[in-house]
Amino acid sequence: MKTIRKTLSIYLQASLKYKGWLAFHLFTVSMAIISGSIVLPYLISRGINKLPDFLKNGGNFWHSFGTIIILYSLFEMLSWSFWRLSGVAIVKFEVSVMRDLYRRVFKHLMTMSNRFFNNTFGGSLVAQTNRLVSSFEKLYDVVSFEFLGIGIRFVFSTIILFTFAKTVAVGLIIWSIVFTASAVFLSIKKLPLSKRAAAEQSKTTARLADNLTNVSNIKYFAHEKFEIKQFNTVTQRLARASFWDWGIGEVVFAWQGLLAVIFEITIFWLSLNLVANHK
Repeated sequence: MKTIRKTLSIYLQASLKYKGWLAFHLFTVSMAIISGSIVLPYLISRGINKLPDFLKNGGNFWHSFGTIIILYSLFEMLSWSFWRLSGVAIVKFEVSVMRDLYRRVFKHLMTMSNRFFNNTFGGSLVAQTNRLVSSFEKLYDVVSFEFLGIGIRFVFSTIILFTFAKTVAVGLIIWSIVFTASAVFLSIKKLPLSKRAAAEQSKTTARLADNLTNVSNIKYFAHEKFEIKQFNTVTQRLARASFWDWGIGEVVFAWQGLLAVIFEITIFWLSLNLVANHK
C-alpha cells in the first residue's frame, strides 16, 4: 500500500502542474456525459410520451414535436462538441504529464550509484519505467471516462428517482454502497497477487533484454543451455503468478456481475410493481 500511495502521489504532483488542462478536460467530459447520457434520453422519453396522444388526436407534427426536435439536435451537437474538446484537452494533458514522468524517473536514476546499476538488470529498470508511465494513462482514462461517467449518471438517476419512486432510489443507493465497498475490499485483497505478477513480469522482461544484449558472450562461453533453463524457470514463475492474479480477478468480476444481475432483477420487479399499483 505504501508503494501505491507513493505512486499516486507522484501522479498527482505531475497532474497538478497542468491543472488548467486537467480542469478543462474534466469539465468537457462532464458536460458531454450530461448532454449525451442524461438530457438526450430525457428528450427521447418526452417524444415517446407525446406519440400516443398525437396518433390518437392528430394535429400538426411540427407543432407537437418541433421543440423536442430542436432541443435534441442542439444537445446532440453540444455532446459532440464537448467530446471533441475533451479529446484535445486529454491529449495535451496526458502527453505533458507522461513526458514529465519520464524525465523525473531518468533524473532520479542518474542520482543512483554504480553499485545500484551493477546489481540491477537494465531491462528491469526499462520495464518498470515504461509501466510507471503507461499506468498513469490507463488510470486517468478509467477515472475520467468511467468513474466520472458512473458518478454523474448515479447522481442524476438518484435525483430523478427520488421525485417519483423513493423506494427504487433508496435501493439504488444501498446497492451502490455495497457494490463499491465490495469492489474496494476485493481489490485490496487481490493487490499482493497483482504486485507479484508485475514483479515476475519485470524479471522476465529484464532477463530477456539482458540475454539478448549479451547473446554474443553467451554463445562464446557456450552457456545457451544454462540460459534457456533459467529463462524457462523465470517464465514458469510468471505464468504461475499471472494465473492466480487473473484467476482471482475473474472471481472478482463474477461477484460484481452477480451483484449487477441481482440489482437489475430487483429494479425490474420494483418497476413493474410501481406501475401495477399506479405509483
